[in-house]
Amino acid sequence: MAGSAAATPDQPFHARSISLPSRTHPVALRVEDELHKLKTAAPSMWWSTEKMCSGLRGVGDLYNSVGDLLRLPSLEQRAVFSSAQKKRLEEELEISVVLLDLVDNMKDVLVAMKDHVEDLRLALRRRGNKITLGKERRHALIGKELQKSVNRCCKASKQMDERCGSFETLDRDSDLSMVIRVLIESRDITLSVLRSVLHLLSTPWQSQKGRRWSIISKAMQKRKVACDGTHELSFDSSLRCILNKDVDDDRILQAQEQLMAAEDTIEALETGLQSLLRRLIQCRVSFLNILSLN
Repeated sequence: MAGSAAATPDQPFHARSISLPSRTHPVALRVEDELHKLKTAAPSMWWSTEKMCSGLRGVGDLYNSVGDLLRLPSLEQRAVFSSAQKKRLEEELEISVVLLDLVDNMKDVLVAMKDHVEDLRLALRRRGNKITLGKERRHALIGKELQKSVNRCCKASKQMDERCGSFETLDRDSDLSMVIRVLIESRDITLSVLRSVLHLLSTPWQSQKGRRWSIISKAMQKRKVACDGTHELSFDSSLRCILNKDVDDDRILQAQEQLMAAEDTIEALETGLQSLLRRLIQCRVSFLNILSLN
């Protein structure tokens, strides 16, 4: 991944600390518990697709709880904002659109990657003399376009992080300010989870260096299958099996299994992003309802 927009595991998640005034309310307690679980799990998501998918589900659950918090009658009835609070609400509302676009674009990248994996699987089944340089060029072109899409998502993530404000100046005794702080911290942890996914999506077309494993190598850790005798695999290893006429049936089968594992991982991530997208939209609707009361 090019440029400073790329997310790396060496960039730790700096968790902000909030204290919810309405600690006795079940919804507030649930939000605090879900935030704590996600912050604890965030570092391990860089190296485990299973935990990455779990993180996406956790973020979706978090926003479901945040939506419940926004719909509390006590909050809606007392939604009288100071000028500072209204400004922060409008900023958060604007940033929520950027977050929605980011998740939607990442989902589109996964759909394109899944289609490409299916193309490679079909090519493996149809291996023959006509599988030539054209297939390799198409693979390289698709990889280049998908990498551009991932880079755009990373850039959007970085820009959104730079726009995020601090809640340190907010009145901590206000329920509305508490909600704003929850929104800020929820966005922080969401960006951390999404960056781990973006890091994963950036690797299939890169040379493997150190700990930067590809989507296939991560998916195959349980199956322990390797086409080239290494756990650092990429889509390119399957392409080599397609282009090489001397590859035996066992290696073709291994390549098929690798692609199936990659497809399973992509589908799991796609499902997680789709669920998160729905929860973000629902949360934004509740957010708009509160803003319309003032």
